[in-house]
Amino acid sequence: MSLRSLPSMRLIHQMSWPGWWLASLLILASLSSSALGVAWFLFAFAGLWQLLPSITPNKSPPYPSSLGIWVLAAVTGFSAKALLTVYWHDPWAERHGEIRILLGAIAAYGAHGYWRDKPIQRQTLLTWVSHALSLTSLLGLLWVAWQGRGHVASHPIPWAGVMALFSCWLLAVGLDKGFSWSQRRWWLAGSGSAVLAVLASQSRGFFVVALWWLGIMAVQGWNTFKKSPQPWLKPSHTSITIGSMALLVLTLSYTPLFERPLMSLRAAVSEVRISLGDPTEGSNSSVGARLYMWRRSAQAIAQSPWLGYGHDGRKQLLNTWAEEAGSDEIHRLGHVHNEYLHQLIDHGLPGLISQLAFLLGLLCTTLQLRRNGSSSAAMALGGMLLVYAVGNLSNVNFAHNYFTAGLSLMTGLSIGVLGLSQTLTTKQAPPPARSSQLTRQP
Repeated sequence: MSLRSLPSMRLIHQMSWPGWWLASLLILASLSSSALGVAWFLFAFAGLWQLLPSITPNKSPPYPSSLGIWVLAAVTGFSAKALLTVYWHDPWAERHGEIRILLGAIAAYGAHGYWRDKPIQRQTLLTWVSHALSLTSLLGLLWVAWQGRGHVASHPIPWAGVMALFSCWLLAVGLDKGFSWSQRRWWLAGSGSAVLAVLASQSRGFFVVALWWLGIMAVQGWNTFKKSPQPWLKPSHTSITIGSMALLVLTLSYTPLFERPLMSLRAAVSEVRISLGDPTEGSNSSVGARLYMWRRSAQAIAQSPWLGYGHDGRKQLLNTWAEEAGSDEIHRLGHVHNEYLHQLIDHGLPGLISQLAFLLGLLCTTLQLRRNGSSSAAMALGGMLLVYAVGNLSNVNFAHNYFTAGLSLMTGLSIGVLGLSQTLTTKQAPPPARSSQLTRQP
């Protein structure tokens, strides 16, 4: 028997070298910001490389509208920010997020065109990417539990955001019955590990991923319970997984993994109370500084709502607010820790339009994927949309390369590759049976 006939050798032979490089880099993504950056670059480069061959007129079938929606949203978001960047002479380095999203959306086109004619290789890619994300989620959980939030691969807030994106992907593929249960159980465990890593990082803005995870699993468990004729005597794999996860959560509830986020939430409540009583006094705490800056931001935006103040104007405003409040916390910050207010201060209404274009684009793409029958991709993208939209309320995530690289990569993979997975599990209808009676010739 030759080596190539072995199952593992067949899997290796079925996936091209960029796919293996991507999976290998993703294993290290939670431990190294460079690994995630190179993984994004590899996806973008490979997708752009395949773009022209994929859009030749003789190619079929046509591209789904979900791809067009996301590209249009990315172009709109980038263009709105680019115009105001030119107007205010702002540094182009701050447009890295919009550029990454745009390149990732275009690369999804190339990835779609390349992988749609290679169903077996595409299934292998999805499998090993999910394995890699499960492993990096576990490694990230172990690292943050051991070293704490101050020693993760990037700033702890965008790091938690990327872990939340990984969890959304793994939850979707873990519930996709197009894959074997032996694979899906590890992906569900990886998704849960990513959620625990977010909680252990104490990045409160992304705790919403825990609610998403629990909500999806609760709905899935209830649907499975209703369909099972004897749910108590013959529990399904999904029911067993949910029960195991519940037992794990109960076990971990008295460990630092749960104590840290609870302490963080209690501290936030205390800081809010102080700030409500005296905003100036509370401005030297994490939450208090945010509340103070948001209040002052609303006042500043009302005075210049259309074009904002630009990069330099925002810096001047922050310095003024810090001096007036006597806040060292605000002095060390470069933004107002709210993506929507930040965009309005920098670039006014066009800046807000940029962020809304990305959010509405993700929403419309999610709905279109669901209409097209790509339920796993829709679930993954829907979770990422929630994480992104809620995370923006307490941080300027587009200020961090780590988050924008993760967002561009995971949305591109979800739309361009995972969005095709539904066709892999749809069995072709058998050919119509030939008539048993032959038509007589006259």
